[in-house]
Amino acid sequence: MSEVTSPSLLHQLLTVTHALSQVEQVGAIFPVVLSTAQQGLQALAGAIFLPDPAQQRLERVAAQAERQDAPSIWQDGPIQTGSPASVSFMTHEAQYFPSKGDLARAYPHLEEQTGQTAPVASAVIPISSQDQVLGVLVLDFEEPHHFTAEEQLFLEILASLSGQVLVRLKMTAQLQHQERLLRSIVERSPTPIAVGTKDGQVSLVNDAYLELIGQSRAAFEKGQIDWRATTPPEFHALDTASVTRVLLEDATPTYEKMLQRPDGERREVQLTIMRYTADNDTAILGYFVDLTSQRAVEHALERHSELLEAQVQKRTREIQARDAELASFNLGISHDLRAPVRRIKSFAELLLRNADELPEKARTYIDYIGLSTERMTNLLDGLLSLSQASQAPLHKVPVDLGALVKASQTDTEMQYPDRPITWQIGPLPEVWGDAQSLERVLTNLLSNAAKYSQHSAEVCIRVWSERVPGGWAIKVTDQGVGFNDAYREQLFGLFQRLHAERDFQGTGVGLATVLRLISRHGGTVIAQNNPGDGATFGFVLPDHEA
Repeated sequence: MSEVTSPSLLHQLLTVTHALSQVEQVGAIFPVVLSTAQQGLQALAGAIFLPDPAQQRLERVAAQAERQDAPSIWQDGPIQTGSPASVSFMTHEAQYFPSKGDLARAYPHLEEQTGQTAPVASAVIPISSQDQVLGVLVLDFEEPHHFTAEEQLFLEILASLSGQVLVRLKMTAQLQHQERLLRSIVERSPTPIAVGTKDGQVSLVNDAYLELIGQSRAAFEKGQIDWRATTPPEFHALDTASVTRVLLEDATPTYEKMLQRPDGERREVQLTIMRYTADNDTAILGYFVDLTSQRAVEHALERHSELLEAQVQKRTREIQARDAELASFNLGISHDLRAPVRRIKSFAELLLRNADELPEKARTYIDYIGLSTERMTNLLDGLLSLSQASQAPLHKVPVDLGALVKASQTDTEMQYPDRPITWQIGPLPEVWGDAQSLERVLTNLLSNAAKYSQHSAEVCIRVWSERVPGGWAIKVTDQGVGFNDAYREQLFGLFQRLHAERDFQGTGVGLATVLRLISRHGGTVIAQNNPGDGATFGFVLPDHEA
């Protein structure tokens, strides 16, 4: 076999380099490479293997032989089988088998696995680029072939050229895919998008952008649209500064500007721009949000808000005047009715003193008058108390609820001296409020708990706190009679009672006072029935910041 000279191989490398530089499809690489390899080393046949997308198998993508009927030992197969092609693919190393039997001795199961006889001589070279193996080139010879250093270098350079072209075509395909994807995104997006060059020329727009600037697709295709022409002059400097930031700092600024339409109408927009680089070419992408309708809605809302605020202030003044009038009315009633009620009670007592000759029924009637006047007096006192709770100014300071509860405990025990009370007082927070008002609230709640536990085997009252979003919940639980959930909404109403007065005395003002005072603190009240085990009443106070 005649030896191939290095100048001949160098010439072929120069020729194949030029040929591969013209290739635009992956499939066109393989015939050029195989023909060059076979001619350079006078090989009988050649094949190229590439991995499948999952990198699990090597698949023969091209084969070339002097005799078309020549059987080949090189077949598709899993990469991990230990075949010569798989070994070169995984190790990045070329393998040369110059003499008959060398391949079979190196891979003793190869002939059995493929059902073919190994060629006399073979070369297996990885196709790689930048340390990444992309495939395998195989050459077969029908005579022994001593692979010189020049030939080995020739094959490895040829395989490297193939790898570089493969990478270039793959990158080109990816860029083309990205460009098609970008174009598709731009064209289909309902958001106005424009792509332009650094000098302000618009190269790609979607229909949403054309509608925004009032231009047609025909005008764009004729080159009649550019960035500056659609922008009023007073915004040119802002645009220039923003583009400079994008190019020098790789920033993504968002700012507001105006767009000028051909009919003179201006559209207020929010614009976000960013840099897009593809194939060493830099473009500027702009995403627009039309603020015109939004600004109109905002202005309408502002006008509506102003009108609403005026109405609220007017309504607030009316309510304050009505509250003041109602408070004055309540105060007047409590004072003006107290004197006649006292007189009725006094005359009833005088009648009893001088009623020796009155029948028993008449004496009973007089007793009823006395009881009724006493109840009327209590109701007037409650009405006056509620009026004061509604009108007295609040002096809010940090308040230690623990200290207030102790004072309320003492008041409650004095109200019910004949019934020992077991207290369970948990840790209580410091809150922001009016101390006098909060003490009235706690006294009402503790007194209620004791009152409605009168008929229980023992009186046990628990007071505790819970942290809730934005504030504190203070709760008082008793083991009394509880209440009917169906009437929960009536509990805090004025003069509302859910139990007969003969069972539990009271005027129905206590919880109404609690509601009024807690509402003035910006809080809410709590009422929870514990079936068979009393009830829980309490309130939620907001934090100082609220």
